[in-house]
Amino acid sequence: MYAVPTQDHYLPMIYTVGLQKKEDNLKFIHEGFQNGSVSMRAFQIG
Repeated sequence: MYAVPTQDHYLPMIYTVGLQKKEDNLKFIHEGFQNGSVSMRAFQIG
């Protein structure tokens, strides 16, 4: 409940993924943790 109190970080990702075309690839270019508790993930479409 405290980790994601609002959807302001989550919704832009959903809109972006919704814009991809069927032929576009989705690739995670960074996955990791910062300070042992903050999860970070970045992805690339195309």
